[in-house]
Amino acid sequence: MATRAGVAGAFALAYLAALAFHPGLNPLDQFRWLYGRYQYASNVYPYSSVNAFNLYAMLHHFWEPDSQTLPNWVFGSFTLAQPLYVWGILLLLALTALVLTGFLQRRDGNVGPAFIEGAMILSLGYFIFSTRMHERYIFNAFVLAMPLIWLRRRYLWAALILSVTLLANLFYSLHYLHTIDAKIPGIDETDLIPWLSHPAAMLNVAVFLYLGWSYLGADAAGPGMIGNQQIFRARRPALVCAARGRGLDAPAGLAAGLGLHADLVRPQLRRLSVARGEVLRRDLLRACRRGVSGP
Repeated sequence: MATRAGVAGAFALAYLAALAFHPGLNPLDQFRWLYGRYQYASNVYPYSSVNAFNLYAMLHHFWEPDSQTLPNWVFGSFTLAQPLYVWGILLLLALTALVLTGFLQRRDGNVGPAFIEGAMILSLGYFIFSTRMHERYIFNAFVLAMPLIWLRRRYLWAALILSVTLLANLFYSLHYLHTIDAKIPGIDETDLIPWLSHPAAMLNVAVFLYLGWSYLGADAAGPGMIGNQQIFRARRPALVCAARGRGLDAPAGLAAGLGLHADLVRPQLRRLSVARGEVLRRDLLRACRRGVSGP
């Protein structure tokens, strides 16, 4: 129900926003006009990166045609080669499938935070993988990272790093406009400040890869589900004692108390530091000795 309401709200917002630029009450006409504007704008800059610090700016210059084919491998009569923009679309589609799969496989009840986290990674992936990007296309990912700071500490670092790289990207773009307007001779307009643009692009890609790996791999159990802090805040040693009395191990008992699968708890327990592990073991031992029957 919430998903349907969100989709309907998105269409309603697009319709109301279009009214300010294209008068007319017919929704079909409005969306045809919006699609036409999008189609026109998508073909204005057929380049790999339009001053955006993304995947294509790590090693190459800006303003390279995205119609160039890669990797041009020849296998007998077959040649493996696709335009750069096609590879960008394929990478984005693969990322979308992975994020949707990871989101749908989450077993906790924190759908909202997981949804925002997935949206942030897709927004950042759109900026990283797609060709024809300007610096402003990272704005959505940057905004979505703000509420996630309270969910995961890594998003605090991500927001700080993206703040720096975005500021550098804006500075580069303004410097580019000044250079074009001034018609300064003897400079490469496609690579004005390589010591700034290439490292910043690598940093953006590194942030994306780390956040994506964490969302799909390290935290596949779901945000806020069984992280280290949640385990200690749960403090349900009596449930573990009861489970051990039935012949189950401690992770199985903790999983039973939290309503989770034991296989999801075990990896998290292994990641605990020695000090926190000792605290948990002491709490369990103390509760077992007291014979507590509830949390």
